[in-house]
Amino acid sequence: MGSASQRLILIAHNDLDGEASAAAYLRIASADLAGSLVFFAEPYNLHEAMEEVRGAASKGDKVVIMDIGFNNDSTPKALSILSELVSRGVAVEWYDHHVWDRKEVELVTKSGVKLFVDRSTCGAGVVVHYASKVYGVQPDDFLLRLESAVCSADLWTWQDPLAPKLVRAANSMAEPTTTYDRVLNAKLSKQRLKLLKPLRGHGGNQGPATHRLEEVEGESP
Repeated sequence: MGSASQRLILIAHNDLDGEASAAAYLRIASADLAGSLVFFAEPYNLHEAMEEVRGAASKGDKVVIMDIGFNNDSTPKALSILSELVSRGVAVEWYDHHVWDRKEVELVTKSGVKLFVDRSTCGAGVVVHYASKVYGVQPDDFLLRLESAVCSADLWTWQDPLAPKLVRAANSMAEPTTTYDRVLNAKLSKQRLKLLKPLRGHGGNQGPATHRLEEVEGESP
């Protein structure tokens, strides 16, 4: 389980999959919602969100990026900040399901970032199965149900009847008001996806065998 003293700062894609990824991570980590921060961004302006994170993060915090792929212009700028944060004692994780080539993977991991990439699922699915391994817990029924519905929408299979409802709920949110699309305190997430009941550890650390898990971990320079 997550350390009670470790503050979480999440940067998620500004769509349903990103929102669900952030919700899943907070649940898995049993996070202090009042103390956590959630930033929403796009791949092309991740560096702008990282400028905000740079001022907010302190030694011992954890920064987590999710459902945001590599962008040739923005990512290198963001990585310079991430490298600085790692050198200051901030842990950094990145979860994604988009296409990454080997050079991009190496660039990110050399910055001290732990990168988790799995193209067989949506962003929320990557978080559900990889972050649960990081924290040593098993995904509960809520998380698996969330993954099914969100992936059904994000991957355009529409096999889960809950998918259209979640899409409508996500689209009903207020319009973004910041340059990196939206910033809000994670405690507001209790209005969506019912995060308040934390996931408890069960001692296991393996995801379902039907999921192909591809893990790429970076080491601090």
